[in-house]
Amino acid sequence: MNENLTTYWLWLVMVLGVGSVRTLELFKNADNAKELYYSMHDPDCGLLQEKERERVRKTSLEQAKAILAFCEKNGIGIMTWEDEIYPDSLREIYNPPCVLFYRGDPSLLHHGLMLTAVGTRHPSPYSLKVAQRLGTDLARCNMILVSGCAVGLDAAIHRAALDAGSPTIAVLGCGVDYDYPQENRALKTEIEKNGLLLTEYFPGTPPRPRNFPVRNRILAGISEATLIIEASETSGSLITANLACEQGKSVFCVPPADIFDKRYSGVMNFLRDGAYPVFNHMDVVYAFYLKYPHKLSLYDETDSSRTLDSLVFDEPKEPKPARRQKQRLSVQIPDTLDPERLPMPARSGEYTEDAPAAQSAEPRPAQKRHLLYPEPPQAPARQSTAIQKEPAAPAAEPHPVPPQDAPGSGQPRILVCPDEATEVQRQILLILQSGPKSLTEISRRLHMDVMVTAENLLDMLMLDWIENKISDIYSLPE
Repeated sequence: MNENLTTYWLWLVMVLGVGSVRTLELFKNADNAKELYYSMHDPDCGLLQEKERERVRKTSLEQAKAILAFCEKNGIGIMTWEDEIYPDSLREIYNPPCVLFYRGDPSLLHHGLMLTAVGTRHPSPYSLKVAQRLGTDLARCNMILVSGCAVGLDAAIHRAALDAGSPTIAVLGCGVDYDYPQENRALKTEIEKNGLLLTEYFPGTPPRPRNFPVRNRILAGISEATLIIEASETSGSLITANLACEQGKSVFCVPPADIFDKRYSGVMNFLRDGAYPVFNHMDVVYAFYLKYPHKLSLYDETDSSRTLDSLVFDEPKEPKPARRQKQRLSVQIPDTLDPERLPMPARSGEYTEDAPAAQSAEPRPAQKRHLLYPEPPQAPARQSTAIQKEPAAPAAEPHPVPPQDAPGSGQPRILVCPDEATEVQRQILLILQSGPKSLTEISRRLHMDVMVTAENLLDMLMLDWIENKISDIYSLPE
């Protein structure tokens, strides 16, 4: 802090007033505050109005030096527009403060991601729980919470940040040394040790009602976004939210506990206009994590017990009854197994203890075998060691296939084409030489559009001996 320039900045604010837009308008015509001081004392200066000239004559530089000495004696820091520690976020807003008084750590204005949280001075129990939980979780994500240090939700936000071991910033509407509000006297002392008290009002300035709307532009401009927890339509918190919108900042809102409660009417209006609803602290963190991954840590406890749904009712919820544990039967495993006592797998046609006795013991009637597709020989049934309820009837013996016609036997075929056979008969016999064929295959080889049947095939052959041969080969039943 340059003491010489700080003195001139203090004099300018004393002449033009705290929060006046005229200060920076006049500063554009000078290189620094000292040069502007001498320009305003020039009788030929045409930049001042008559009231401003009167204040210039009545305000001396010694008064500004006395304020500077008072601040140094009482541990109050001063930062001006020309100082390096002045936050860049405030330089970009409309009508930024030219002088700021502080107690605490001013480096927080440069090394952290700040979020302004505002709300009513008379919150509901639901809003208090939301402020405490969201404040704690956001602070654990390395987000610096900013508020106005008023009673109610402001104090709850500051307290949640301090309890989480995180610094917090309080922007005051009075002098930094003024004891207001008295309920937060101990809280302000903690913030001074573990955070920052900030104001643009001179030391000893009382909390006048007109100070707070002017102060709210700093609340909105110092942070990346503004969070509204509870506000009615006439709440001063909405001034901060509107200023944040004008400055191009994001606005977050906690959904109301009761949409018919007028205490949340201001919040519902912002939600209706497009504000971001907050159901968990991660809704705020994710909005800025891609832009500031080096400043945030993803502290995530998004379980059902930490969501806002569990805060709607103030009364404690009854614990759920414990689930009934299933009883497990203890089974003794023998050291050795007796192979004779092990059951064999059941096969078709057998009765075991595990299979129902639904089959009939009567033999199945013999079915007429296909002319060109005889059933293959079946192997004799293997004797099962399973306990049978009823003696199974012996299965019907399949028609045996002569060895010479078994597939892969290598025996010569009996179907020899006689001399009196026609061309079609020769083709059919030639097709059957390599083994039984399906009627579809025979029809395809004969280039027929319609599939032939067994009767059509015999009619086409019209040879008495061929039917006998085929009957002998395939053992056709009578």
